Amino acid sequence: MRMLMFGMCVLGLVAGSARAEPFYLRYDADVFPEEAGWVRHSTDPGGVVVRTVKDGVLMIDSTASYYATDWYRRETPALTLDAGELFQLEWRMRTLMTDTWHSQCDTNVAISNAKRAYVQVYVARDFVAAYDDVGTEPAHVYAIEGGEWNTFALESVNMHEYSLYVNGALAFSGVFNGSLIAGPNLLSFGESIIGMRSLSEWDYVAVTVVPEPEMVMAVVSLVCVLSRTMRGVW
Repeated sequence: MRMLMFGMCVLGLVAGSARAEPFYLRYDADVFPEEAGWVRHSTDPGGVVVRTVKDGVLMIDSTASYYATDWYRRETPALTLDAGELFQLEWRMRTLMTDTWHSQCDTNVAISNAKRAYVQVYVARDFVAAYDDVGTEPAHVYAIEGGEWNTFALESVNMHEYSLYVNGALAFSGVFNGSLIAGPNLLSFGESIIGMRSLSEWDYVAVTVVPEPEMVMAVVSLVCVLSRTMRGVW
C-alpha cells in the first residue's frame, strides 16, 4: 500500500511539473514562411521588397523604400504556463542594415500572451532593445557585434516577466507591456515598421514550452529522498 501511495505521489509530482504534450513550433527557413503556415503581411506599393530563401537562410530586403514592410505572424496555442514550465522564444539572425529612431528599428520579433500583453524586441545592426511600456525611449538596450549572426532567446516562467539572452549571455530582463491590438497568443518576426528600411537574414525562429531544468531536478531529488526514507518500511 505504501508502495502504491509513493508511486502515485511521484506521478503527481511529475505531472504537476510539465504539460502532457510540450508545445514546439519552429521555422527553419527552408521555404518562405507563408509556405510553412505563417501569414505574410507585406506593404510594398512600389514592388521593391526582395526576398530569397537560400541555404537555410531567409533574406528580407526593404531598403529600397521607406513605405515597404515584410513580416510574418502565426497564432500559437494559449500561452498560459503551468507550474514549473519555461517558455522560450529563440531565433538566430543578423541585421545588415536598418534605420533607427529612439532605439526602435524596422527589424523585430514580437510575442503576445493570452491577455494580449506583449514583448517586442528590436534587433538593429549593433544593438538589441525592448520597452517595458510604450514610450519614446526603450527600457533596455544591449550592444551586439554589428552585422554578425547572433542567437537570441527570450525566456519566461509566467508570461508576464521575461529575460533576454544573446548568445547565452543575459542581455536584460523586463516585463510584458501594453495590450496588443492584433490579439492574444501571436508570434511575429520580420521588418514591420513603415518609415524605416532594413536588410536582414534569418536562420530560424522557434518556440518551446518545456519543464524548467530546476523543477525537473527538484522532482528527481525529492523522489530520491522519499525513496531512501521509505525504503525501510516497504
